[in-house]
Amino acid sequence: MQAKAKYPGLKMVTSRIEEQENQQIAFEKSLELLKTYPNLDGIMGSAMSTMPGAAKAIEDKGMIGKVAAFGTCLPSVAGDYIESGAAISMHFWVPADAGYVTALVAYKSLLGEEVTKGADLERPGYKNITIQKNDAGVPIIYGQAWVDVNKDNLDDWKNPDGSYKL
Repeated sequence: MQAKAKYPGLKMVTSRIEEQENQQIAFEKSLELLKTYPNLDGIMGSAMSTMPGAAKAIEDKGMIGKVAAFGTCLPSVAGDYIESGAAISMHFWVPADAGYVTALVAYKSLLGEEVTKGADLERPGYKNITIQKNDAGVPIIYGQAWVDVNKDNLDDWKNPDGSYKL
């Protein structure tokens, strides 16, 4: 709904394509998409393997600048594709921060401390949490820890030796 309002010309050419969380299958399926839809502008992936598989297909077909891949991934898996231009962005959360927050909430619960809306859980994206109850009445904690990486900030995710932090 939000995409339709913001990008009225956006058209999804096919429903989700199953790639079994396998980068090789994502590559092969992306090659099929590029052949079937010659005017395709982008391939979005929500699995860790989709975006790099699609980006490899874009590179192999010489379509950098014509088609772009983006989606959920980590710099260590797809950073080189952002550098090449085959992928335009990747999105993730930092697993160590999510783990820290989970452990902190468990620790506070053991101490009898209540974690409330607006609490600071000491990690980026978890400084002002919200809490909503799910359908079963269980409180779920939400942060804003989503990280977007593109060419402009890819170097922030590199170690001094050029390897990726995540």
